[in-house]
Amino acid sequence: MVDRDVKSRQILRSPERKPDSPRYWQWLWLCAVLAGTVWLMSSLMHGRPFAYDEADYRFVAEQGFTANYMDRPAQSFGEFLRVGLSQGPEPGKRAALSRQVRESGDINFYRHFHGPLYFYWLAMLNGTSERASRTIFMAFPILTILVLFVGPVWLCGWTRGYVAGALAAGTFAWGVPATFTNELAPHQLFALTTLVVLFLLAKAMGNGSRSCWYGATLATAVAFATLEVAFVLLFTLLVCGFLARERLLADARFMQRSAILFVVSVAVLWPGALLRLAFLKAYLFMAYLAVFRKDAWPPTLAESWRARLSMMPIECLLIGAAIALWLSLRGLRDRRMIPFILFGLLTLFSMSPVTTITPRYVLPFLPALVAFAALVLSTWLDGWKLRAGLKFALVAAACLVLGANTIRVASAQLADGSDPRPGALLEQIRTLHLEGKRLLVPRGDVPLLHYYFPQARLTSDDDMQPGDLPVVVDGVVHDGYPVNIAVRKDIRQEQPLAAPRYRGTSLPGASVENRTE
Repeated sequence: MVDRDVKSRQILRSPERKPDSPRYWQWLWLCAVLAGTVWLMSSLMHGRPFAYDEADYRFVAEQGFTANYMDRPAQSFGEFLRVGLSQGPEPGKRAALSRQVRESGDINFYRHFHGPLYFYWLAMLNGTSERASRTIFMAFPILTILVLFVGPVWLCGWTRGYVAGALAAGTFAWGVPATFTNELAPHQLFALTTLVVLFLLAKAMGNGSRSCWYGATLATAVAFATLEVAFVLLFTLLVCGFLARERLLADARFMQRSAILFVVSVAVLWPGALLRLAFLKAYLFMAYLAVFRKDAWPPTLAESWRARLSMMPIECLLIGAAIALWLSLRGLRDRRMIPFILFGLLTLFSMSPVTTITPRYVLPFLPALVAFAALVLSTWLDGWKLRAGLKFALVAAACLVLGANTIRVASAQLADGSDPRPGALLEQIRTLHLEGKRLLVPRGDVPLLHYYFPQARLTSDDDMQPGDLPVVVDGVVHDGYPVNIAVRKDIRQEQPLAAPRYRGTSLPGASVENRTE
């Protein structure tokens, strides 16, 4: 154990050797990883209508660059607090609050309180089809794979970094989270920007490069304008800066320049974050969900992690083994690995209340932990003095097993087929000429119908409580499939179609039409 520890320490601290020339099969591996990723993602790509989050994201992108850049229209911070405190905690007022905010066109609400950077890109795709929009954003995971491959080589040199890069790129590329996240969402962009920050930060901690430090600070501002969980990245930047203060020759002027660079970068990328305190709205909204809407994500914490472990068993095994080795062998505790493990674990902890099993919600922390695992395991393998071909064979075997698991999950999903409800619902509403009418709909259908039928007046039935007054509607959309819409026989009547109490209530005086696709 002691000998192995000494060997690992020597590998990390020995002078940098002149890197070997890349072999052709090493480049072939990168090409194979990218080709496999494109094939997996393309096989899962679909052209279904934009539903729920995607519908809101596409709607807000269509408001244009200026609206997202300036966060207009949006509630002032004072109004946001007043309305949230007076109506948010009371379940009986949530339906009216949701309808009021949607009708106002609040930019922050439709972005789900994320930063605007992703929506600048999305706004360029206005007018493209659903499938084309999703396909174009495959560029972000592909760039992430390249960063995971090149980053360790840049950090440690080709000889030492290639194995880590090959393992990190293959593990991320052929895993379920990367290949299954093919919907419109900012999480893939956030994963890319965080990796850029972490590799720059690791380099700065290793050699004291101020250029890398300032680059990491600038990239942190980019991440801050992308997803609200970037506060963990900012904390990681501060902690690593403190740990590397001697190498960076940090003084008051250095800290002042770093702070100015971050604030100015955020102001340029997202003026509303400072002028309208939009970033504080995001954190208050997350606190509201945690306190008053604990059922926002139905699965429990145990259920969500059981699903995640079954979804990515190889990734979890590699990360767990790397953490165990890093804690047990002092020679593996290279300071350059600190940014990855610190950010990965803190982000995982901060996102623990988000118990949804949707793959994209592991992207904020998974790439960092994958990079950490690859760096630790490749350094540990170096201590065994294995031949390069054997190390590559081990990496390839692990990635192929992981890819086989992803194909298994993908095959099961393709066998189940796509959800036919969104498309059938849109067609049924057009058939019944309800595009601009008053509709009572399940909460999950509100974003879909709002995006495709902006003239419709929608009321969600999920938040209505017993004792609420009846609402006048022209149709009631029931949940489930086949699509079931109850409509008034004469929409000129000004009497309520029903006094809705619970979803599925029978509707006297209404005709019910079913349509099966």
